[in-house]
Amino acid sequence: MDDLASATSDRGDPKSDIAVAMIASAGLKDFVLNTVGSMLSCGVRPEQMFLFYSDAAADEYSALAEHLPQVNMVPIHANLDPPLVDVEETYSDYGTDYFNRFTSIKLLAVRWLLARGIHQVVYTDVDIVWIRNPLGYLKRIAKRRDLAAQNEAPDLLPPTLCAGFMSFKNTPGVEQLISTLIDLHEQAIAAGRNVHDQHIINEYLQENAKRHRAVWMLPTAQFPNGLFASMFATPDCLQTYPLSVLRPMIFHASWCVGLSAKQAMLERAGLWRPGNWPKPG
Repeated sequence: MDDLASATSDRGDPKSDIAVAMIASAGLKDFVLNTVGSMLSCGVRPEQMFLFYSDAAADEYSALAEHLPQVNMVPIHANLDPPLVDVEETYSDYGTDYFNRFTSIKLLAVRWLLARGIHQVVYTDVDIVWIRNPLGYLKRIAKRRDLAAQNEAPDLLPPTLCAGFMSFKNTPGVEQLISTLIDLHEQAIAAGRNVHDQHIINEYLQENAKRHRAVWMLPTAQFPNGLFASMFATPDCLQTYPLSVLRPMIFHASWCVGLSAKQAMLERAGLWRPGNWPKPG
């Protein structure tokens, strides 16, 4: 679907709902299938999902739309007009100039959805697998905080957030913050800095302590990243322990570079199943 109006017109008041945003350049079809399949398997409705895809990969994602007809497919350049990304460019690894530029699309996509009345927007990278549906938990957090994010998990103070998994409540303050971060990202790229969206967000929050306190850092046990890949390495890793049970909601194949490395990490964790996730029970 090219616009949110047609996507939400028959679903009641969109501001009462929650949307999940993803972005994808060319070459990420299997990762998109893996992430979307995992979300469907834990009960996320397809009409809640919005995939913002590179116009250069229109054929790739048009074919995907035939298999996922209820997922909202949004061409990036036709809707967001991103100032930092050329339409002909495709996937590039972490640390490259194009990667730095392409990550600016995340907040443009979130702002696009918030501007259309969605009450809460969750952004997820497509190297993330959803294991248990976190949307109810994130809705409860939104009653206390306007922002929530995965913890990058290095031993830093204040904590560093991961821009691969974030939740935004639709408030004027959040809209203003997003616009500020978008402007800062554009200025940093124009100045020749080698930074991506996560650098920009964390720099701003660390310089604005009040803003940082407004972010709910998600617990790493329930929202683990690649540093915690070993927790999936043994058959009993999700079994009951003496005092509790380890039940992560997502797993983010981060802290490694390149699609092959990310796929290998997900395969070792038993979480690489593009097109083959079980239907919700």
